[in-house]
Amino acid sequence: MEAMTSMIFMVPFTWAPDGWLSCQGQILNIQQYQAVFSLITNMYGGNASTTFGLPNLSGRAAIGAGQSTVTPTTQYAVSKVYGTETTTLAAANLPPHVHPATFAPTMGSQNITIPAQTGPLKVAVNVSNAPGGAAPGTGTVLGSGTSSSKVYAAYPPTAPNAMTALNDASTTVTGTPAIPQQTVAINTVTGGTVTVGPNSGGTPFSTMQPSLALNFIITMFGLYPQRPN
Repeated sequence: MEAMTSMIFMVPFTWAPDGWLSCQGQILNIQQYQAVFSLITNMYGGNASTTFGLPNLSGRAAIGAGQSTVTPTTQYAVSKVYGTETTTLAAANLPPHVHPATFAPTMGSQNITIPAQTGPLKVAVNVSNAPGGAAPGTGTVLGSGTSSSKVYAAYPPTAPNAMTALNDASTTVTGTPAIPQQTVAINTVTGGTVTVGPNSGGTPFSTMQPSLALNFIITMFGLYPQRPN
């Protein structure tokens, strides 16, 4: 049987017979193979004015053109390339899961600066319950039996407050004194490493089906196929 121009066959040897070429995507001259170009044009490469390309079946499996019987919305067009030999799963392809993590701290000395602080001081003045002396003396006076931070009063005092001399009073100072800024060194965590297991990085894996490599050849001369009316 004489083959028609542009028919493709599989052969178990590595070379192409006379009048045939291997389907390896070669770019050819249109003038040399006008009959083949008139059938496949530049669907497989070339500029369509002086050159055209052959199908490249190296490392590829042929698939029937037309609508997919698995995915109704998928159409396989003649000359188009589909699929890959490897794939990497994305997060959307994986079931919900967690990756345990461990932290290994690094300890070291770290300087810490404590800012200065100020605080209010209070003066409490306590006087005896005894009435004031005959004379208030020459110092500041308070009413007898009072406690106040004020250590002065108008003289003469307003009734019924009696007067007492300052030497009858005692004072105490309470409150928070001023604290200057301080810098101290403490042993603390200064860094560390986080280890996540297992490895969360995606690694491509093969999706290639069990295959046998054969030589695809295309006839460059032969009977010219007639289109149906």
